[in-house]
Amino acid sequence: MKSGEQGFDHLKPAYIIVICGFDQYGYGFYRYTFDNRCKEMPELIMGDECQKIILNTKGKNDTDVEKPLVDFLHYIEKSNEDNIPEDCDDRLKHLHSKLEEIKANEQMGVTYMKMEERDRLIRKEGEIKGVAQGEAKIISMIRKKLAKNKNIIEIAEELELENSYVEKVIDLLREDPDRTDEQAAELLLYGKEE
Repeated sequence: MKSGEQGFDHLKPAYIIVICGFDQYGYGFYRYTFDNRCKEMPELIMGDECQKIILNTKGKNDTDVEKPLVDFLHYIEKSNEDNIPEDCDDRLKHLHSKLEEIKANEQMGVTYMKMEERDRLIRKEGEIKGVAQGEAKIISMIRKKLAKNKNIIEIAEELELENSYVEKVIDLLREDPDRTDEQAAELLLYGKEE
């Protein structure tokens, strides 16, 4: 809409489309379409012409959905030559040929591999941070019990931990009382503080 234009009459319909490799709602549909409705009065539609469409590659209602969409979703699920029906839509054939061009382009392949590697490293970093956060919570509980003058055996028993593990944590905490739980977790897990 241009600045100063009145009303929403000139807006075009809007679509938010999400493609899932799983059935978000479990009804076996290839397509779930939602519009904005009033929760208090479901028959009252907002009228903004904004639809949310969730596409599901695992749908089962082939006869209720357009064949080109089913072919496309099957292709998304497994993007290869074998998954392109002979009678498929020309747009799907075009998409496949473009993807093959990209895969054949060496520079694009290197870029794609770099992106995959970056994503893998991000996931790995997230896993490492998650483990360290969990470890820091355990260390925090040990620190609190230590502050209540509990001994190694009592702490290990109450937290269902090995005595040797609790002893290691206590040694780390006594070695440097200003060390945070996170720093102690990093040291315990990886032999270094971040």
